[in-house]
Amino acid sequence: MDQADADDAILANVLSELEAFDLAPVEQDSQAHGAWCMPGFTGKSRVATSFGDLPIEALRLRDTLRTISGSFLPVKFLDKVHLENEFLSQVPEAKPVWVRANALGKGMPNKDLMISRHQRVNLSHTPQNAKTIEQLLSRLALPAAAQDTVTYYLFHCGEPAMVQVDGIWCLTEP
Repeated sequence: MDQADADDAILANVLSELEAFDLAPVEQDSQAHGAWCMPGFTGKSRVATSFGDLPIEALRLRDTLRTISGSFLPVKFLDKVHLENEFLSQVPEAKPVWVRANALGKGMPNKDLMISRHQRVNLSHTPQNAKTIEQLLSRLALPAAAQDTVTYYLFHCGEPAMVQVDGIWCLTEP
């Protein structure tokens, strides 16, 4: 018996054992996905660090980020979430929005920005007044251009913190 035959035999054995279980496909209702609330930034966003503005893709654990208070906090968590076309078509609220440069005021953002509609931003420099992009949509953002996929970059400092991304103070939290 060659390796391919042995692999086929193992697979057949595993599948026969699984037949005892009810493995009917679970229906995925798009309403079940309706609770999308993940914040995040798309690529090419720049985050204010102790050594200058850094592309979000280059952010690493322990890099220190400038906070709204002027202090610096180390990055304790990084992740990226890649969403494919099928998911985006079923869950349109997961699509990022395009915020034009200066839409929030001079230098806010300092360039066009693609951002999750659930990212909280601060327009008044007081953390308790942070609002989601979704709450500000009518005055500042346009839907994202048609795209097949999106990758969101997520990070936080182990505690709630206002950090600057492309000239906007944004809330990051565990």
